[in-house]
Amino acid sequence: MRKIVLTAALAALTLASSVSANWITGEPTILAVNAGEAAFHTALTSDQRLDVNLTAGMEGKADLTFTTKASGSELSLSALPVLVNEENGYADATLTITPLVNDANGLRFYLIDTGEAGGAHIVSYKGGTFKNAFDAADLENVNGASSFTVEKKQILFHTKENGTDATYTLSLDTKSLTFTAVK
Repeated sequence: MRKIVLTAALAALTLASSVSANWITGEPTILAVNAGEAAFHTALTSDQRLDVNLTAGMEGKADLTFTTKASGSELSLSALPVLVNEENGYADATLTITPLVNDANGLRFYLIDTGEAGGAHIVSYKGGTFKNAFDAADLENVNGASSFTVEKKQILFHTKENGTDATYTLSLDTKSLTFTAVK
């Protein structure tokens, strides 16, 4: 009887570990503008394109449009706040787009890191369609600087405001292709 229980427990552990997903990141695209406005166009894949309008001044803003050739799918994210760093009299705004793949199901995502909590997003791509999968502005009382950390088994969203740090673990709902944040 004890042998059966041990075998069942070992089998359960083996199955549980074999179905867990790993997050795989691609090379990030980093866009920056110094005290002004710039437009960027980049290919995410042979079929996907990203158009960005990025401004830096008293405050930073970004407009992003994800499109595909084949399906004509389009997703626009407008007036995202972007952190502006002022150094030596220059106002720099930086935007980072990092591709992500969930190796358990092959789902593709794009992490949008603006440095500002209100601008942080994750965009999903499946079947020729882009979808907003996570919008940090939907979180209650989240402001200030922010960043993402992608670990092998999880995605973390960090915020810092007035010296207070908070970390959220993002969980993927594979049916709706959206992330929920748990503090």
